[in-house]
Amino acid sequence: IDWDKDGVHDLIGSVTTTLREFVFGPVLLGLVNPEKEGNVGYQTSGGFSIDNFVPLPYPSPPPMIAPAYRVGCSAMKLDRKDGPLAKSDPYFIVKALPPGCMQPITLHRSEAIKQDLNPTWQPFVLSTMAVGGLDTPFY
Repeated sequence: IDWDKDGVHDLIGSVTTTLREFVFGPVLLGLVNPEKEGNVGYQTSGGFSIDNFVPLPYPSPPPMIAPAYRVGCSAMKLDRKDGPLAKSDPYFIVKALPPGCMQPITLHRSEAIKQDLNPTWQPFVLSTMAVGGLDTPFY
């Protein structure tokens, strides 16, 4: 999402994934903008990368699945949303529909990074239970 001070934030693109995809190695996901999807020549609006994915420390004996992970994210080649010569002010939101919830909840909102088409955000903690386990899709 491109942050704008007037409050009208522009969608750069979105992606749906699972924790299992992160556990098995580096992940680079294409950002898709539904308004552009299907246009001739359109492939993605940039890439979203999970740069590091580290289980948080837990007591012994270790559980089968880590209860939470520290996640580091970046993006690359994002669309310019503030004009042809300006750069975007990107941030991202992680949402999930945990068991028992009727609507998606926001699990994390990153800081907006001003004027950057290849941002790297501060790491954050993502709970396995909050997203509904390894195989539950979240976005």
